[in-house]
Amino acid sequence: MLVFPFMQLPGGISRPMIAVVVEGPCGRRLLDGLLDTGSDRTIFPQREAHVLGISLPSQPDGIIKTADGVSIAYRLADVVLELRASGSVIRWKTPVAFAEEPLSILHLGTRGFLEFFHTTFRGPERQVVLAPQTSLPAV
Repeated sequence: MLVFPFMQLPGGISRPMIAVVVEGPCGRRLLDGLLDTGSDRTIFPQREAHVLGISLPSQPDGIIKTADGVSIAYRLADVVLELRASGSVIRWKTPVAFAEEPLSILHLGTRGFLEFFHTTFRGPERQVVLAPQTSLPAV
């Protein structure tokens, strides 16, 4: 079981954002991602694929629609993700959608992330608890 505090933002705002390591052919990056139950896929800004040396298909794999109705093309690629918390390290390989602008933050959505964890949002404590499931494709 991994316990993460919500990230404190200016103005007294706190969000369930957690640090995740993303691994590609050119190295690893530690990035903050929003746990997003409204996102069908785990989606990263396309610029991260370029930084990590991840090859993306030339044609989009699909279109996502943002909460305010903007349509954004995405391309899928397999990546290794890693979480560290509570003295544990969890690594898995999963397809991630890399989307074009205006996407600016990582959305840790259902496919590729939340599908592998029982997730408990503890609002009053400003924490999220992730319990890995046997379906997690660990590496």
